[in-house]
Parts: sequence; structure tokens; C-alpha cells
Amino acid sequence: MEHTISYASALLERADYLCEHRLYEHALPLLERLLELEHAPVWVRREVLALLAEIELDRGRYYKARRHLTAALAYEPRDAHVLFLIGLSFEWQEEPMLDRAYQHYRRAATLNPENPLYLAAHQCLRAELFQSHAVRRAAVRRLVEAYHADPDSPEVCYYFARGLLAAGKVGQAEWVVRRSLRRWPELPEFAELMQRIRFARGERAQGTGRPQLNVYHPPAEGAAGAADRADDARPILRFPGLEPRRRQPRRTPRPTGHSLVELLSQWPQERLAELAATLQLPPQQATPAVVAERLQDPATLRQLLAQLPRASVDCLAALCCRTVFTPEGYVTSAERPCPNVSRRRQQRCLQVLLRHGLVFALTARGKVTFRATRRTTLLVPTPLWPVLQNLLDQWGRVEVPRPAAATQAM
Repeated sequence: MEHTISYASALLERADYLCEHRLYEHALPLLERLLELEHAPVWVRREVLALLAEIELDRGRYYKARRHLTAALAYEPRDAHVLFLIGLSFEWQEEPMLDRAYQHYRRAATLNPENPLYLAAHQCLRAELFQSHAVRRAAVRRLVEAYHADPDSPEVCYYFARGLLAAGKVGQAEWVVRRSLRRWPELPEFAELMQRIRFARGERAQGTGRPQLNVYHPPAEGAAGAADRADDARPILRFPGLEPRRRQPRRTPRPTGHSLVELLSQWPQERLAELAATLQLPPQQATPAVVAERLQDPATLRQLLAQLPRASVDCLAALCCRTVFTPEGYVTSAERPCPNVSRRRQQRCLQVLLRHGLVFALTARGKVTFRATRRTTLLVPTPLWPVLQNLLDQWGRVEVPRPAAATQAM
């Protein structure tokens, strides 16, 4: 029995590798051999049927794919991957049955809510099938969560742009498709989405009597570099707000009356020593002057930002780039720099920033505190403000090493 399991596992791994490289003529004999094994485990038979269904889906034989998937469901009725493939077969056939596909996507997302692809497909069809504005707004919020969970997946980006287009957010959908075309120019789905966006813009322009603006035209070969630089100047789609706003001219911060050394001198020695250890300083150099000098170093700040959770970096970017500061450089905690994020999650992000000395919270009497409440005032110190703005502007063009734990946190 153990010999059969080892043999079946080896054959299944080899067939999976061949299917991944689309060598179906070599994978099919192995899959048929696996189905002929008498004592093969149930999970092996289920995986074999799922691979056969994926082959049929790639060849356009959707009815045969559903037959294999139905047989796989007999072994495990709560298999989210099999349910998702059944939804794909209903969506991709010549006459799509989106209502049946939506039902299977919803079951797959319910069984495996941590998978961003299942969530994106479910919310995309939810935005396309339901006409309610409240339902579409909720679908867009969940699509943003799926995109933030896996922004490097072309399938998630496709469903994200398609859901935005169905919800009426044509400008945001065009922006996502433009970036996806640059990353995956070989995929025809994004080119088809761009044609739909151009058609939607044309209908909107005819309905309002306005000229058709911002229509995407592929750049010529000589203008490719200029187009890339123009796209890099756009804000990164990492913030909870989806509006691609125009970049405001940078304001020169005025003196706030609080230097970085004065703010750090109010810290307890334990917190100062913890921050010095994070900045890789020896314990004898855990002084406000040395820590303040190290915080103003761009290379040190880049390493510090790479260690922070993504949500905290987004909150810091919203504080530095998107929130309109007063002339002194302050912003109150009650203004919520990320309006689409829950207050509890935003408080957790602010706690991380306060602990790392990137943002300071001041009480009504001007004392430094580590609790960001409605009555406290947030302050980005004047020496850190331009350095942080430059680093956050370069975030989309400079590869910053991010640990795996930090990218999945929060």
C-alpha cells in the first residue's frame, strides 16, 4: 500500500509538471495510468480528475471538463478548487451562464475565503449581475481586498479591472488595465478589456455631449520609454481609495518648533533602546541625537519601510502624500488619513508608525504620547517629511526587499 502511494504521488507530481508546461500529450498517459491503479488514494483520484478538467478547459471542451469535475466532487463535495473550475467552465463556454458561474464562485469563496482569486471572481460577477449601487460598492471594496492580497496575479488583476468596469468606475479600470498590459502584454484578455473600456467611454461621451477623452492608444516603439515614465508618475494603486488623483505640487514644510531630537528626548529609555535596536545601533548609542541622525538617512529609512507591514506603509503614504497638512505640518487623528479603512485597523497601523519614530502623536499640551486618539495630533517631523515623500514616490520604481511575513501581515 505504501509503495502504491509513493508511486502514485510521483506520477501525479510528474503529470502536474507536464500540465503546467502545457505538454498534454505526455501528461494524459500518466493520468490514465493513475486512474487505473486499484489502491490509489482518494485524494490522488480527485487531483487526477481536476487535472483532466483543466486540460479540457484549456482545449475549450467545457462539457467534458464539467463531467470530470462532477466526478471529482463525488470524492470531496467541499473542494473549493473544483467548484471554482466548474464556475470557469460555465463562464467560458460559448453561451456563458453567469448565474451558474456566480453560484459556484460564491461557494468556492465561502469554503476558502483566504484565496484572493476565488474572492475576486465572486465579487466581479456580483458587480456584473446585480444592479444595486450598494451591492456594487460592497463588491468593489472586496475586490480591493483581493487585489491587495495578490497584486502580482494576472487573474486577480483581470477580475479586479472587470469588476471596476461593471461598477461604473471606468477611469480606475482603465488605469488597472494599462498597468496590466505593460506587465503581461501576451495576454489577450486585457486587450479585450481595453476595447470594452474604450467603448464604454464612447457611450458616456455620446450620452453627455462631451468629447471622448483619455482613450488609450498603444504607444509607438519610440515612445515606449516616455509612456513608461509617464505611467510611473501616476500614484501607486496600493491605497484603499481607488481614485487615481493627480499629484499635487510638493509643499515646502515650515518649521514646526519641534525638532526630531526634542521629540525623541521625551521617549522612555526602553522605547528608545528598542528603536535603536531596530535601526541596528549598539546599546551605547541609543541616544536621541544618534537615533535622530540615523532616522534622517534615506538608506536607513528604506530598510525600515521594508520591514513594516504594507498597511502601515499605506497609512504613512496617506499621511505624507494625500492628506492636506496645515502650514505647520500637523494633522489631527480624527481626520482619518485613509477614509476607507476601519478605525480599528488604522489605529493598529498608527501604533506601528509611532513605535518606529516615523510619526509622533502630541497631546493638547504638546507632550509626546504613544496613543493616537481623537484628541491627539499627529506630526511628521520636518526633517523626515521630504525624505519620506521622496522614498514613497520612488516606491513603484525601486525594488525594495520585503520579507514574506511583512507582505502578508495586516
